Parts: sequence; C-alpha cells; structure tokens
Amino acid sequence: MKPKDQIREALKDFVEPRLLRLGFTFSKSSLGFVRRDGDFRQEINTHLDRWNREDVSAQFYFSFAVRSTKYRKWHLAEYKSKPANDFLASVMYSNLRGWKHPRPNVTHQERAEYEMLLLLEDTLDLGLPFLEKYSNWENAAARLIEERWFHAKACDFCIIAGNLEKAHWCLERALEDWKRQPNRSFYLGEKEDIRLRYEKFFNEKHPVA
Repeated sequence: MKPKDQIREALKDFVEPRLLRLGFTFSKSSLGFVRRDGDFRQEINTHLDRWNREDVSAQFYFSFAVRSTKYRKWHLAEYKSKPANDFLASVMYSNLRGWKHPRPNVTHQERAEYEMLLLLEDTLDLGLPFLEKYSNWENAAARLIEERWFHAKACDFCIIAGNLEKAHWCLERALEDWKRQPNRSFYLGEKEDIRLRYEKFFNEKHPVA
C-alpha cells in the first residue's frame, strides 16, 4: 500500500472517530480535519514526510491553524482589497511546547494503533487548546504583537472585536518595535498599512519612519 493510503487509513481508523465527536470533519483527499467555531475555521492539517517510500516509511505530521472568512470580507469592505491571507494563527506541531511524540510512522500495521494513540494524545492536549485559544480576535492579535509581526493585522483583529483602545495600542507597538530595531525587515507595505489605520480609525496623521 502506498504511504499516503496507509496514512489515510490510520487517520480514518484511529483519529477520525475521536475528532468527529468533537465536531471535526475529515477530508479523505487532503487528510485534514476541519471544525467551525463561530467566525472561525479550525484546521488540523496533515503533512506527508518527503522521504516516504512504499513498504519502508509512511510518516507524517500535523500543523494547526485558525482562519476566518469574516476577516477577508471585512478587509475587502474596509480597504477595498483582499488581505494577504485569512489566518489568525498557525503553528507546526514541533513548535507546541510539550509535544512529546515525534512524527508517527504507520508503515507496520502492528504499531499503527500505538503510534496514532500517541499522536491523538498530543493533539488533544496541545493542538486543540491552541485552536480554541486563537479562535478569538483579541488573543490572535496579542500573539502577533508578542511575535512583533503583522501589527496592522493585529490592529484589524482588535477593531473587529470592538476594542479600539487595544487596536490603537497595536499601532503604537509597531512604532516602538521599528524604533527599537530600525533595520529589521517587515513585510512589504506594512508601514503604509499602519499609516492608513491611524488615519481611518483614529483620525491621526502619525509619522511612520
């Protein structure tokens, strides 16, 4: 059996039943799981190891993401353009502190159930809490600010949440970060995005160096 087929069967047999009870649906084509939570789409995405070989290795790993079509629609209405993406937060399994079990290998049927139970344990203990925490506009904004990245997007999230005070704080943090590290690279257009939000939502003409 091809590695992707083995992985599909293992996910279907050992992970889908538990996640189905929690509201997730399983895609046999992408091998991912999706759940809706209000404005948010929670995703557990499956990535196949590039070195997989039939009868030798069938390894994979998970990543977790929260997205929202509401943000895309809101951005289009407010700025007359689509955002670069509709992610609130995403993370690879290896960046979740406390993840105990490495990439499962389901090549050998006699170990498949054991490998999947370990994966499910980490997913329930760490992956799902990540999805639940960041299915929240202000939590997602705070994470972006902590990472000192995408300040304009964080501002948007707070505006959608109705917290203009925190939205303004996100913009101020952008200026503070630029002053602290003037040579740091930011994504193309972010400084103009910051200026736009100062003017549009706070009626301030704020210099952005």
